[in-house]
This record gives sequence, C-alpha cells and structure tokens, in this order.
Amino acid sequence: MARKLIKSEVIEVKIIGGSTTNKIQLPDVPNLRNVHLWNIESWTLQEIPVSILSNTPLVNQALYSSIFLTLQSYNGKNFMWQKPLLSFKNVASTIVLPAVANTFVSWFPTLFAGQKVNWPKSYIEIANVALIPAATVVLLLDISYSESEAIEKKDKKASFRQQS
Repeated sequence: MARKLIKSEVIEVKIIGGSTTNKIQLPDVPNLRNVHLWNIESWTLQEIPVSILSNTPLVNQALYSSIFLTLQSYNGKNFMWQKPLLSFKNVASTIVLPAVANTFVSWFPTLFAGQKVNWPKSYIEIANVALIPAATVVLLLDISYSESEAIEKKDKKASFRQQS
C-alpha cells in the first residue's frame, strides 16, 4: 500500500445555549468532501478553553460525557453509530486528571480505515440535554484525512518553486 498524505482540519459543532435539541448535524466543510477518514480527536473546556475558529468556549466534561457520534457514508448507511465521544479524547492535562473525578482518556486512538464520510448526514446526539449550558458552546473535532489519489499525486509534486 502506498503511503498516504495525512491532512488535518479542525471543525466545530455549535451547541446552542439552552437548547433542548438532542440531535445536531455535523457541518458541511468543503475541505472534507470526498476524503478518506483516518482519525478523529476531540477536547473539552479543561484542555482548550475556547475554539480557535469562533472564540467560543468548548463543552465542559459533563456535557462531553453525554455526547455520542454517528457517522454516515455516502451510500446512506451508518458505519459508526452512537459511539461515545469519550472514545475520541486522546489527550488530557496531567494537572486536570487528578482534579476531575472519573475523567476518561483513551490512550489508544480510534482509527478508521479510510471511509468516506457524508458529514452533513452525520450527527451528534446528546443523551442529557439538561447538561447544555445557558450560553452557546462548541464541540471541537480534529479530523485526520487523506484525499483522492489524483489530488495526492499533485500534492506530492508540489514544491516552493512550483506553487499552484
């Protein structure tokens, strides 16, 4: 198998303050259309206080523990259904861990096999909407992906002299 160029894009899912909606669609991000998924990583307010994208606070640990992720492929089938978001939390501050009881960190990331995700048809579900704060918060997800072979070949040929 040829080596893949793994790229990364951070996306955010807005959770509107005071909302009673438990299902929120993932955003349609143009860079993530027709790409192959390799990994997802996420964080809470304890690791990253505000999103770089909107300067909005991240979800707290209690709400985060109540979120589940469903991913759908382009054939309309869910290839990952209601997976706890805790599975995608791969980092935690050593200062935070002793201070927060029952903090879960997966030291082994959930890896994918290059599936193509239909992002606007994929969604998160919040098991306990009572945990949604009064102010809007965001869920920050780092998506690791590779592009089609044709685009990847172009990227491998790119250099500082041959900019496109």
